[in-house]
Amino acid sequence: GVNLEGGFITNGLLTGPNTLVIDFDDEITDLSFVYHQIETLPNPPTEFRAILDGSIVETFSNTSIQSQYNNYFGFTDILFDRLELDYESQFNVDSLAYNLAASSEAPIPATFGLFGLGLAGLGWSRRKKA
Repeated sequence: GVNLEGGFITNGLLTGPNTLVIDFDDEITDLSFVYHQIETLPNPPTEFRAILDGSIVETFSNTSIQSQYNNYFGFTDILFDRLELDYESQFNVDSLAYNLAASSEAPIPATFGLFGLGLAGLGWSRRKKA
């Protein structure tokens, strides 16, 4: 997996409603992150959506202020390539970690290529003797 410790995403002083979009180059199966709304309650809940090829795979909402502990959220055991976060107040996201989906492409082993070259060499050497 990949872990993006050491930096965080924030919307600064901007307030919503608005949407933060994080697109992943490859499909992922698991995602975890720390999320805090910076302002004090009452805040409207933030909606989180996992999306694959433009379709919602899973969604949840939560209100979490910065002074609360255990603000870890995420998605597990699903396939998606985009995270959308709807917000109406200031927030930050930290400690983003994810796992890439296993590749569905089966690579052709190099031994098949070498085997083919060996057969071609045998054929060429038999042809040369004839």
